[in-house]
Amino acid sequence: MNPLDLINRRSFLKLLILAVTGLYYYLWSSVTQRNRALTAGSSIVKIDIRKLANGTYFYDDFILFLKGENAGFYSNKCTHAGCVINREIGGELVCPCHGSKFDPETGRVLRGPAGSPLRTLTHYTDTKTGKTIVKL
Repeated sequence: MNPLDLINRRSFLKLLILAVTGLYYYLWSSVTQRNRALTAGSSIVKIDIRKLANGTYFYDDFILFLKGENAGFYSNKCTHAGCVINREIGGELVCPCHGSKFDPETGRVLRGPAGSPLRTLTHYTDTKTGKTIVKL
């Protein structure tokens, strides 16, 4: 008996498409995870937040939210598809790609499709200069 007699053309094509899709997903995940690992925490930014007023500030790689003595530093990459968040509308951070909304004070999701809050960035104050150091 020929092994090809056990499977018809339609079933074979479905299996082939499933295998190719799985391979593509695996390779894509490997490449993006490796890129994230290589770029994570690779640089720092120094900011003198003492000179800034309360509000939301958009930088090249992050978002700063100031309210009184509290400062929040968040990645500006949307957790849905990685688009750069660069605007605030009605007190909410809005992703320009798919409309996800985030709370600028906490980074939590207010409206999807994003399912995870914005990544909080590590920061500390340099005691000599008084500047805030943000790790990207």
